[in-house]
Amino acid sequence: METGLKENTSYGKIISWKDHTELKWWGENGSSCNMINGSEAMTFNPKRLDKFNIYTFDPDACRSLKWGYHGKRTFGTTDIKAWNYVFTKDMLENPKKHKENSCFCVKPGEDGEDCYKDGIIDLSACRNGNTT
Repeated sequence: METGLKENTSYGKIISWKDHTELKWWGENGSSCNMINGSEAMTFNPKRLDKFNIYTFDPDACRSLKWGYHGKRTFGTTDIKAWNYVFTKDMLENPKKHKENSCFCVKPGEDGEDCYKDGIIDLSACRNGNTT
């Protein structure tokens, strides 16, 4: 993980996971789906927040996740204000709707017909054939 010592804009960024700088499960090597993007979801560059998309890497999901800015929010009765982020709609869309997700389709078939529906991703490629 980047400490931000050399460049504070990279603070919190994961640079490798299990000694690899990219994943190996999705599509071909060098595929954008195999990129390790973002932080571990606890540390972010504070100068990069607000109305930007942010990325986190989740080993349980076998991928990087994209979060979109969803406004400011106040929590409970404490008046603690925070930026609210939610998954972007396109992150788990079927490749027919969002072509960039085609490398997450393990068994695409012709025209992506065998890919899962929106909101579902087949994790068997990174779970030794198991989806649980």
